Amino acid sequence: GPATSRAVSCTRGTLSTTVQAQQLHPVSRQSKKEWLVRLGTCRCRALWGHRAVDRFDMAHEFKPSPGAQGFMLSNPPVLCCAALRASLDCFDSCGGVVNLRNKSERLTGLLEALLDAFDDDEADPLLKGQVHIFTPRDPAARGCQLSLAFRCPGGVAPVFSALMAKGVICDVRKPDVMRVAPAPLYNSFVDVFDFVALLRGVLLGIVKESAPPPLPSPSK
Repeated sequence: GPATSRAVSCTRGTLSTTVQAQQLHPVSRQSKKEWLVRLGTCRCRALWGHRAVDRFDMAHEFKPSPGAQGFMLSNPPVLCCAALRASLDCFDSCGGVVNLRNKSERLTGLLEALLDAFDDDEADPLLKGQVHIFTPRDPAARGCQLSLAFRCPGGVAPVFSALMAKGVICDVRKPDVMRVAPAPLYNSFVDVFDFVALLRGVLLGIVKESAPPPLPSPSK
């Protein structure tokens, strides 16, 4: 958001990135001194974060580069950079981050609406109350992911196993959370419909299987 001062991303086993608001870099000598003291107590300092003009003087005083470059810890591996650079080309070919974010809000909004509809499903009232969304409802307060909890017998474990058997992989956070994230770069609205249809069938199967057998009819 506009008030964010710094963001850090993870790329699962390779490079991580940091983005810092430009307005946070100090201008006056006094503010620069205070800034360096503050950073020195809460950050790692390394050669590649030192400003370029005297980086190889090997002095003992750390003088960070402006902005996010001051947080670099080492020279990044070439192969990791090449893969990251290729991924940025994919983002550009899809119209950039703004377009992807717009699609993301619609994808996740559709997923949210379809899951909410379980509670009003007159054809299958067994679905009512089976899925709880506890991710913020405001699209501006979340990313593409919805975190779900399940109230069916066994909780998230049988749901996750049944979805895996059908070729759908979600992220589980034990003991009872499944994270579902339609990614705008490669997921479609059809994918969301297909997922919800599969989840509906899985939940109905679990609930019906665990339901007590019907009472025998009274003999005449």
